[in-house]
Amino acid sequence: MAGPSETRPGGSVQSVERTLDLFEALFEAGRPVSLSELSQQVELPLGTTHRLLATLLARGYARQAAESRAYAIGFKVIDWASRIGPGQLIDLARPHMQTLMEETGETVNLCTLDRTQIVYADQVAAQRMVRMFTEVGNRAPIHSSGSGKALLAFRPEDQRSALLGQIEYKGFTAKTITSMDRMERELEKIRACGYSVDDGEFEEGVRCIAAPVLNGAGHSIAAISISGPASRVTPDRIEAFAAKVMRCAGRVSTALGFGKRAARSPARKR
Repeated sequence: MAGPSETRPGGSVQSVERTLDLFEALFEAGRPVSLSELSQQVELPLGTTHRLLATLLARGYARQAAESRAYAIGFKVIDWASRIGPGQLIDLARPHMQTLMEETGETVNLCTLDRTQIVYADQVAAQRMVRMFTEVGNRAPIHSSGSGKALLAFRPEDQRSALLGQIEYKGFTAKTITSMDRMERELEKIRACGYSVDDGEFEEGVRCIAAPVLNGAGHSIAAISISGPASRVTPDRIEAFAAKVMRCAGRVSTALGFGKRAARSPARKR
């Protein structure tokens, strides 16, 4: 028996389903994909696939490589993902952030990515006389922040490469990373160990440790960090603090579906 989307005249619901199938195929590929490959994956004619892609391109939810003409998820999705129920993400993260603050005694931040900047989406402030405090809604450069580096390290490779080329590698302190080559090496280390450190790279005397919040596909959609004076967040405490930060981010990631993704169901007949 034909499903509802196959029986409705005009194809309005069917068009939505097809567009979402195409969007999911782009998302799960994690790399640029050719038109013919996408057409096969979603089981649609080339012409139909091309028309749907044109809509996604026009709205910024897909992009096309200049040389290969392959398609990939657009950068608007990064911003879109951070806005899908921001209250939901905060609600999920807040209890774990509160626990992390109590465990470390330092301010805990929840950050999202907006192009080459991070946005402070939420914060649980430390109960100390001397503490690090950044207002929710403030922004910081991605290349000189612990959260920014954690977010960047765990983006899909093609998005990460594109963002690396868009960063203005401005120096804020003597420790700021000011070249793409150095940043690429830094991101390799972050992916290997699972956390990042801002060692006074944006503001002298402040140290930050961050870990990514991952979605069901294993891509970063946010980062959780602790920040405090370098006199308290000392080098000999980084590893212990990092384990707590990663545990906190991991709990939020699990709540978002990371590690629990079910196998994709067979493609629907069209």
